[in-house]
Amino acid sequence: MADTFGREADLVARVAGLHRPLAASEVPAGLDWDFLAGVFTNGRVAGLAHARLAAAGALDRVPPGAAAVLRAAYLENQFANALLEEEAGRLLSALHAGGLTAIPMKGLAMLAGGWYPDPGARRMGDMDLLVAPADAGPAAGALVDLGYLAQRPLEIGAGALDLSLKRGSIAYRIDLTWTFLHRTTVAARGAEVVESLIARAIPAKLAGTEVRVLRREDAILHAAGHVALHHDLNCPTGLADLSLLLTRGGQPDWDDLHRFARRVGLARTLAVVLAAAAAVLGTDAGPRAARRWPGLARALGRTPAGGLLDAHWMLGLPAAGEVLGKRGGLRRNLARLWWNVLLRDTSASRRGYFVEHAVPGPLAGAAFAVLSATGRLLGPLYAPGRRARLAPLAPGGANCG
Repeated sequence: MADTFGREADLVARVAGLHRPLAASEVPAGLDWDFLAGVFTNGRVAGLAHARLAAAGALDRVPPGAAAVLRAAYLENQFANALLEEEAGRLLSALHAGGLTAIPMKGLAMLAGGWYPDPGARRMGDMDLLVAPADAGPAAGALVDLGYLAQRPLEIGAGALDLSLKRGSIAYRIDLTWTFLHRTTVAARGAEVVESLIARAIPAKLAGTEVRVLRREDAILHAAGHVALHHDLNCPTGLADLSLLLTRGGQPDWDDLHRFARRVGLARTLAVVLAAAAAVLGTDAGPRAARRWPGLARALGRTPAGGLLDAHWMLGLPAAGEVLGKRGGLRRNLARLWWNVLLRDTSASRRGYFVEHAVPGPLAGAAFAVLSATGRLLGPLYAPGRRARLAPLAPGGANCG
């Protein structure tokens, strides 16, 4: 049974698996590099792909056109990240001088924490800053005083506010947030959770500025929630971050990680992402994830490594929607239906946020296996000529990482 994008998706997984070197032998001949360049670009790992392929001595295996796309993304990352880090340092210093504490998140935090020694390997689209809910208004006001324009009026219940500034030809964007993750029960007790996260943040340095970032275990849970709840696991940047957070510096404190995940309603989400990372990237799933969801772990283990990085393979029903010529809302709604079976979207929440409760693990694992098999059966229906059209849809999406 053919897996239409199997070899290409496998390479995406190997590029994202930063816990181990990429070997030139893992870059086979005959890959569809037009498709791959689109996937790497949309997944925000084109610069990372260039860095990984260069370190493996495998750039000569990439056609000139695709190689130019990857190199341009790498150089753009270096340039943009230097500007973003400098600007973030300026903003954080100003907020601190005003008695406000802001925690850099996601890409800024990964660079400040030294997880990516090569800044060209980690793309950032904006500056993600976490503040306590009580500081949201003052922080937004301070950023406006520094020249930033809020995209809409501040609403505490929204959980986040986008601000932007254009300086010459350079556009800066801030995602100011005061919840740990928007689509979870964390939002219901956001102040308690965020204040505890900020209180136990650890020192780091960003472009010469002293800052504080989330502890490793808290960063793992945030990355897992972001990858699962915002991107249905199709976020190569987030998976690359997880491959580093889970493996560098010895084992994380699994007990602390699971204790906090239970506290904020993300225990099941964490288990899914750890099992997925183990299956796709070869990272350690952790003792509790392996024990808690054996059905899911087995289903993931039978999935070809790249499957979880190809939305059209992984999400069987959305793939059916694509084959039928339906796009947009139908694909997203079918994706939500699949994901709700796995994580359970409870009707008790009027906003439909995902919460920790439970379709039993074996049932969810069986549902995953059935729908994954559906996607695989439909894979051959994608004609090679459609790859250019599909590339922007899988993996990744807006603000992946």
